[in-house]
Amino acid sequence: MSLSNYEIIRSEIFRFSVDYRLSLPEMIEAAHYDNFEAPGLLEAVVTGEGVREYEGRLYGSHPYRAWSRMAECIRLDDSENPWRVADIAQTVGFSTAFPNQQLEYDIFGLGTTIGKPEAGYVPRLGSTPCGWRHPGEKKRELSWLEWGDRWSGDRRWLAVREVR
Repeated sequence: MSLSNYEIIRSEIFRFSVDYRLSLPEMIEAAHYDNFEAPGLLEAVVTGEGVREYEGRLYGSHPYRAWSRMAECIRLDDSENPWRVADIAQTVGFSTAFPNQQLEYDIFGLGTTIGKPEAGYVPRLGSTPCGWRHPGEKKRELSWLEWGDRWSGDRRWLAVREVR
């Protein structure tokens, strides 16, 4: 598969860290989400030691691009220093460092799934309107999204690579 076969949207590169000395609930608390609706997420396995530095990049494509092909495009984007889809700790670390990114579009960390790929759930960083009292304002949230193999084009996938 060639990356040139796909019209890929790439963001700038963001630098952030993940403190693996914290438990996942502590990482989530540090992110200060307005809404947290993800039963089962707190049981996700987080692996890593100490504080790790990452580069992150958001990827998108045209509407209804198969995510499995998108994941392959992410891996092919830089053969010298490849990207990989972010897991839950990296997704939360990114949103802690760059909280306003998820106000622009939904961001997914496809490196952590609960259930089967055909009918599972993935972590979603997103936002919801605050309501009529605060028009135009949004709340940051962390939730699960049931997923299949196709996604709309207004979503982004978080890819990461460790800074060495």
